[in-house]
Amino acid sequence: MWIEIVWNLMELLWENIMFWRVVSLILLLVFFGAWFCRRQLRSILLSPEKTEHDRRIFHESNDVMSEQDLGEIISLLINDCRYTTSQMYKLGGYLVFFNPSGNQFIYKDLRKRHREFIEKLGDLRDFLARNFFVEDIAPKCHWRGLYPALRHSGEPDKQRMFKEYMDQLHSLTPAILASYREYRKSVKSKLII
Repeated sequence: MWIEIVWNLMELLWENIMFWRVVSLILLLVFFGAWFCRRQLRSILLSPEKTEHDRRIFHESNDVMSEQDLGEIISLLINDCRYTTSQMYKLGGYLVFFNPSGNQFIYKDLRKRHREFIEKLGDLRDFLARNFFVEDIAPKCHWRGLYPALRHSGEPDKQRMFKEYMDQLHSLTPAILASYREYRKSVKSKLII
């Protein structure tokens, strides 16, 4: 008896085009609602511990070297081909901060983007270590400059060599800034900061 009732109801619904239109509209609304609210849904569905860990890592690393610190370092390198030792300590401290496995990001995309940024930053640190030397501008500032002897030389050959080193330095910085922007986009999307 109840099977016959269910069967008749199914036949009625199957043949009723208005029913299927309503079901389709409801499914479309649910789909588009989920798509437009995907960030909020992602934060609700993902593990809060995972998000909290990565937020903590981001904030602690930002205390070591902030976006402003990075901007100042890059700006000084691009414009003056020099930096201070305190800036190098920040850059080196930032790189060292991520050595322990507990200071790694958990989200895969965030970890990947950050690793790319760290590699570019490491390349810059290596370049600075090989090509920058103490400048006697102000002894208390501890300035390091890109081959100061070449820079302040009046000889054309030495000036050309300095320009080649400066071009190498300038070729490193756009990649660092681009990878940093990608890393920060990932931070915003994953950690909603």
